[in-house]
Amino acid sequence: MRKRSVGAIGLLLALVLVLAACSSNDSSPSTASATGSPVPTESTATYSASEPIDYSLEYPELWKMDESGDPASPVQFFGEGVSIALNIEEVGDASLDDYASAAQEQLDSIANLTIESQADSTLGGEPAVTIISTQTKGDSSFKRAQTFTVVDGQAFVVTYGGTEDRFDADLGTAQALIDSFTF
Repeated sequence: MRKRSVGAIGLLLALVLVLAACSSNDSSPSTASATGSPVPTESTATYSASEPIDYSLEYPELWKMDESGDPASPVQFFGEGVSIALNIEEVGDASLDDYASAAQEQLDSIANLTIESQADSTLGGEPAVTIISTQTKGDSSFKRAQTFTVVDGQAFVVTYGGTEDRFDADLGTAQALIDSFTF
């Protein structure tokens, strides 16, 4: 089915970007406490765009931001051993359930990847799905949380990932970014 293969492309792209970012030796300072709680709000900045529809989010000011110029993968944020990527993909009339099914199929096909959980959530006030997975690559283990929704024929995918030992430490910061997302 074309909808499923289209949906899987964005999800796979997000996984590749986050895995590549997490395996690099980024020395940017982390902005989360040891418990994973976000730092005070004065240390955030706002990213906003109007294509394909208006959206914005807040991110840790000390994290490195990389705007790719690619509408399908407009921005990625890097902390110490973690990253957050935004991917946008046209999915036509596919529903959130269609996209979630395609995402799960794609993740199930990736070697050494285990889906730990899948749950209903929200992104920008819209119904969303969050999938948490782990993957081993050589001697390293990575953990990812992908939250996605479908709005106006576009899938918005926010992927937070990091080395398994850093994931929980910055989870609060990642959740604050996801919670700040608005359409």
